Amino acid sequence: MANPFENIQEKPETAKSLIGVSYEQLQDLVIQAEEHEKQKREEKEKTKKRINAKGGGRPPKLSIAEQVCLCLFYLKHAVTFEVLGLLFNVSQTTANDQFHYWLDFLHNLLPASLFEEMEKRGEDMATFRKELEQYRLLVDSTEQDIERPSAQGMERKYYSGKKKSHTVKSSIIALPKGEDLVDVTTGHCGPESDISLFREQKKKFGDNQQFDGDKAYVGEDNMKIPHKKPRNGELTEAQKEENKLFSSSRIFIEHVMRRIKIPRITQGRFPLKLSCYEKVMKTVCGLVRLSLGSFKLSIFNKEEILLSQPT
Repeated sequence: MANPFENIQEKPETAKSLIGVSYEQLQDLVIQAEEHEKQKREEKEKTKKRINAKGGGRPPKLSIAEQVCLCLFYLKHAVTFEVLGLLFNVSQTTANDQFHYWLDFLHNLLPASLFEEMEKRGEDMATFRKELEQYRLLVDSTEQDIERPSAQGMERKYYSGKKKSHTVKSSIIALPKGEDLVDVTTGHCGPESDISLFREQKKKFGDNQQFDGDKAYVGEDNMKIPHKKPRNGELTEAQKEENKLFSSSRIFIEHVMRRIKIPRITQGRFPLKLSCYEKVMKTVCGLVRLSLGSFKLSIFNKEEILLSQPT
């Protein structure tokens, strides 16, 4: 049975459905991964006291391209590591080790948001915040089930009465029309309210920054929300029309959330340890940004960030 990487090599058009990125984007990731491994080997050689001849030892079963593909395949389908090992013809332990190794790599390579990207580049954040103030940014949150925590005191901390299960929550801020992710905060306890998460997030922004949110953010400064139907009353026709127009502009954050929820790893109950959640979620957000075309890996750290014109 051909492993997923071999299938993608034979039919490049299947890459998107199998690993969540296009064949061209996979090639870019592999180039970055090979460069990363080359640099690691060179650093290791500088301090290594060699006994055996260079090139000795057992060669890895999987090429770097296959290892990166294995990591992406797990994020997309969240199969068990036993099944993952069978698909790539390696042991369950090797599959687990390779996934976590390349997850670290992808997490560091793919910034989850514009804020992370700017910080990595060492750009002037004050100027960037000022530039953002010409936009009305879109805000929303998402919640995901986790296994019931076994540690004492953690069960109650993560129990969401709304969802009737143990959950973790993430908050996303995006550009108008969902063209890019501006900020991502994740791994928060399920019972924490959306507005509490947002109040921490907005500290990163300028005082004049405007946002569009849903009714979960009622009462928040600089936040536009839809008109709420009064108790024992009805909205006016003008208010209904305003809500309709507001929803048509805010629907783009829902499209962003849909993209984040496409991989199986972010659907249903999170299958890994809770300590991995933030890294996995931010890696998925980085892959979403890659699919949106927010940056190109081959010229990453060399291009200027270009925001769309405000609408």
